[in-house]
Amino acid sequence: MREMSTRSMIAIKTDDGFTGTYHHWDGYPTALGEYLAMEFQNAEHGWDYLKNKVLSHSWSSLRDNECHCCGTMSDGRREPFEPYTHETDCWAEFSYVFEHDEKQETDFMHIMKPEGGGGFAMPNSDWETVWSVDLNAELPDFEEIELNIGG
Repeated sequence: MREMSTRSMIAIKTDDGFTGTYHHWDGYPTALGEYLAMEFQNAEHGWDYLKNKVLSHSWSSLRDNECHCCGTMSDGRREPFEPYTHETDCWAEFSYVFEHDEKQETDFMHIMKPEGGGGFAMPNSDWETVWSVDLNAELPDFEEIELNIGG
């Protein structure tokens, strides 16, 4: 696995866009995207896991349980938790936005990228959905997703 500072956000869809948290390392689809989808599908996880574990922290690496706000990073530092939204200037390359679709009676994880700004979220960036993953179905090949969306 490649380890890169690929910034991302993990969020829940809102009427205006999305709100959630920051994630620093390995934010590309074949790493964080696939991990989030698998963890969400885990029978013990789902929405409760997302809302109470993932979105209540600011992550250096969710997979490694390294949290900015809890002091669980290897250097022990602590930083205050701040929610992130579709308007946050954080240089994220991806956002993983979760939504329950009442009409289709399914849960989605939308993989989003910022429009403009050279592929990074900057002030006034608009986000576009580049892939939607049905979390109540068999998961797709995340390598194929990454190739198709330019990860």
